[in-house]
Amino acid sequence: MSQDKKPKPPKRPTKSREEEAREVAQEYADQQRQFIEKFRKRQNGRAGEADGASNS
Repeated sequence: MSQDKKPKPPKRPTKSREEEAREVAQEYADQQRQFIEKFRKRQNGRAGEADGASNS
């Protein structure tokens, strides 16, 4: 019966926990950069609104 089994393909080297954590941190940092960039663009478009509203 053991002859019927297919040989297992070689395993890919697994990532270390440190490498995995680095990737997760990098993805998070990338998302935060995108958010900050969008936020700055929105704030730059509203730069004059806050000053005019407080003088009423």
